[in-house]
Amino acid sequence: MSRSRQLSAYLTVFCLAFAACGGDDEDARPQPTTTSPSTTQSQQQEDEQALRHLAEDWYETYSEIFQSQGDGAVAVEFLMDPYLAQFQAQLEDLRESGNETVRNNQSRQIVEQITVDGDRAVVTECVVNANVLKSSDGQVINDEVTVRRLETRAVRTEEGWRFTERSVLQELEGESECDA
Repeated sequence: MSRSRQLSAYLTVFCLAFAACGGDDEDARPQPTTTSPSTTQSQQQEDEQALRHLAEDWYETYSEIFQSQGDGAVAVEFLMDPYLAQFQAQLEDLRESGNETVRNNQSRQIVEQITVDGDRAVVTECVVNANVLKSSDGQVINDEVTVRRLETRAVRTEEGWRFTERSVLQELEGESECDA
């Protein structure tokens, strides 16, 4: 085969292959398929999962500490100032009052939304507080069920995510359900 025929054959094969792939028509090009999430998506999912666990674990720990009036030192695994200082002051106030918190099985927490932006995040949750506050002599001080929608800010540290601030977005007394 002559050199020109050989070059012509290569060009024909190349053109046919290029045409089979759609040429320059953007809409006709096959779209890439992704079988695994990108690193950014994976990190986002890991962060959201870590924050969900942090919120759920903190809710249980917070409840146990207030019910037992136990050592609040474990809070450093979940919190940083200013939220840590606020929590410690609440626990000290409860201890000084002589009152006690009795947990009610209707109390619960629902993590509604997690927004991550780099090393900062916001967790929105709804907490149904049906716990009973009793005086030192056993008298019921407050047994009102309250629903609170909370916004808790977090930062990523070397030890993992920690909550830094918490604010009440909504409080409904006498309610026992989080609205959807």
